[in-house]
Amino acid sequence: MQMADICAAAQITVIAAAGEDPNYGLPRVWEASRDLLQTRKSDSLRLSVCPLLPMTLVLKDSTCISRAWAFQECYFSTRRLFFTDHQIV
Repeated sequence: MQMADICAAAQITVIAAAGEDPNYGLPRVWEASRDLLQTRKSDSLRLSVCPLLPMTLVLKDSTCISRAWAFQECYFSTRRLFFTDHQIV
């Protein structure tokens, strides 16, 4: 079985798109996003909003896309879950 078959058959592929190397791990997204959090208030509603960055910008600066095996995971997987420093997509 080849990697393409494994990725295509996976229920979901988790892709760590943050950090400089594999030891970075999956970021605590909520903690990293606090500086981006904006709160809106009205008389009866309080809404917290964190703007999402376009994935093309996030992945452009990610080292994971420059790694051949990670590129293969992205290419062959039908369902992908990206962990970045500021969001999960």
